[in-house]
Amino acid sequence: MISFPLIASLSTLVSCINAPIKKYQLIQMKVTKVIDGDTLGLENQQKIRFLGIDTPETLKHDNSNKLAKYENYYALKAKEYVKQLCQNQTLWFYITSVDQYNRLVAIILFNDQLDAKKSLNYLLVANGLARMKFIDINSPKSKFNVVDVFSKNLYYELINAQNQAMINKANIWQHPINQVFYKK
Repeated sequence: MISFPLIASLSTLVSCINAPIKKYQLIQMKVTKVIDGDTLGLENQQKIRFLGIDTPETLKHDNSNKLAKYENYYALKAKEYVKQLCQNQTLWFYITSVDQYNRLVAIILFNDQLDAKKSLNYLLVANGLARMKFIDINSPKSKFNVVDVFSKNLYYELINAQNQAMINKANIWQHPINQVFYKK
């Protein structure tokens, strides 16, 4: 087993084959754990956070008073959806950054084709299991600002997917948003 030290940037990140992982790189890895609806554990012990989306939080011992009415229900539904598609599967990850918890932030793909509408990020939003969040194209100083073409494409596709999910009242959109997400 290879262990990873805490990482400060993508340039210090090391993959399971000891090659540096670079920003906007497509890597292939096996998913070993679905942590929640928007976070995966990989075979190299690295964690992946989905770019541009937010799923409801699951009930934990330290947040029992900080969940919205339907939050745990939809959190578990999103997690199960991701499990069915990802658990023990080898997927492709388009790496965009590292977040404040030292997780790789990525667009999750089922093959090596850069198609935002076929990403797991998109599917979660389109099915009303996640909301669009933590992605921006208009504020260069924002930590969520994306500049590459593929991430910008995802941004626009997520807007369309979320609008359609809201119109269709898919899953989380059946309720006022403050009944699904405690955090704004």
